[in-house]
Amino acid sequence: MTTLMFKTDIKNSSDVNQISEFLDRINSIKNWEVDTRHELKTLTVRGMNPDANLIKKAIKKAGFKAEALVEASAHA
Repeated sequence: MTTLMFKTDIKNSSDVNQISEFLDRINSIKNWEVDTRHELKTLTVRGMNPDANLIKKAIKKAGFKAEALVEASAHA
């Protein structure tokens, strides 16, 4: 399983709801979450080789910005 993290401009639960329909369409994503309390508004995505560029495009389509922070692999 691969974990990708992004700095975003997603501010609240309404914004999270707005991006959910875009991220939920990406088959390689097993789960995702946004920490709106963190100053970077961190989006964490876990899945089987999720594509960072595809995720950034999905966030952009939803009307937000995402910048890749860290890629960390872990075996589940």
